[in-house]
Amino acid sequence: MIDQQIFFKIYNLAGHWITLDVIVIWLAGVMMYLLPISLLLFLVLSKNKKRELVMLVMAGLAVLLSRGIIVSLIRLAWHRPRPFVALDLIPLVPYADKGSFPSGHAVALFALALVVYYFHKKTGIIFLALSGLSVLARVYVGIHWPSDILAGVLLGLGSAILVYWFFKKRFRFGALSC
Repeated sequence: MIDQQIFFKIYNLAGHWITLDVIVIWLAGVMMYLLPISLLLFLVLSKNKKRELVMLVMAGLAVLLSRGIIVSLIRLAWHRPRPFVALDLIPLVPYADKGSFPSGHAVALFALALVVYYFHKKTGIIFLALSGLSVLARVYVGIHWPSDILAGVLLGLGSAILVYWFFKKRFRFGALSC
């Protein structure tokens, strides 16, 4: 019930300002590609290629664990209809109802952003903020429930923490962040 109330508070903002709708639609889709691709810039521009390669591997493993394994298993066990299906709404973006819980975008973006934060605090904060805007945008456009987003954020962060802990313990890292 509260999930639906929060959903409508966000979703009902849509359709009043075309500029806002365009920005939010862009945020809902592009961050899933823009943030991972921007990680390659760290590798290309860095003087410490080994460190950046470790970050890329950790980010990839955190996303694989969270999105590729955990979300897939949850969605195999339980199909939650997306809000536009459950409430018979028209989303701002065309989307298939392949299950809503947890948000795969939230899981992947927050897993990646936290790994970046471990290595580059300032850039990681930017990644976390952009991830937050992106996943809220997915509620705004009508394709996720707020609880899908919250669960996805927690699973993504948890996966990044687990991968970081594994690498730190296995490879005896010192402080990875700068």
